[in-house]
Amino acid sequence: MLLPDILHQLIKGGFKDHLVDWVEKYLIHVHGRTVTPFTGLRHFPQGQHFKQWTGDDSKGLMKVYIAAIEGYVPEEIILTFSSFLKFCYLVHRNVITEPTLIAIKDTLTSFHSHCGIFHDAGFSTPNGLCSSITKSKHIKAVKWPYWCTNCFQALRQILRINERLDKFAAA
Repeated sequence: MLLPDILHQLIKGGFKDHLVDWVEKYLIHVHGRTVTPFTGLRHFPQGQHFKQWTGDDSKGLMKVYIAAIEGYVPEEIILTFSSFLKFCYLVHRNVITEPTLIAIKDTLTSFHSHCGIFHDAGFSTPNGLCSSITKSKHIKAVKWPYWCTNCFQALRQILRINERLDKFAAA
């Protein structure tokens, strides 16, 4: 079983931050801003841009996403998602046996053979960056200093705190 932090990054970073965003950009590029709505699904006009995206939100989306995009995207994208989701479910098991390891390896190979469609379409991570790197820098440079402020003109105080921390680190 993968460690919870790594599994969280896999689901949030790989699924939500990359694959879902790439498919959204692909759909907008190919079909324009509007895509025919699915009958029986509710429309949430304010629900497109969440301030906080939880693991349960991602897992719920993972259950229905392939069925929702099928027919709107090429088969290669469907196969990429299928391989990615199968990989996530396999590594999430409490006990991983030898046959499971073989299935994980096969699924990972399948994912890599199909994910090239995103690179061919021009979608990739910016400079190979991982969201966990920027998140940790954000926490260190913004959140921790903000918690030390009195919230009045917080930006000025954050900059002063960071300047003092840099001087302290250099000494």
